[in-house]
Amino acid sequence: MAHTWEVVGRLEALIAQTVNAENGHRGYVVTADETFLEPYLHVRGAIPAEMEQLRTLIADNPAQQLRLDALGK
Repeated sequence: MAHTWEVVGRLEALIAQTVNAENGHRGYVVTADETFLEPYLHVRGAIPAEMEQLRTLIADNPAQQLRLDALGK
């Protein structure tokens, strides 16, 4: 059960980071202020490592791996 909660926590963190990046990108589009791009650039650089950690956590579940692959597209 602890393993499941760890996966859920990682997914929630990834979602939160993605929402922050989206909001920052939107702020940049509206204002042209490049400081709004900081969250976007941070998440863009962090996503590959987050996805790899998730892949490691779900290595024993092929169905979840397929879902993660679809998420990465």
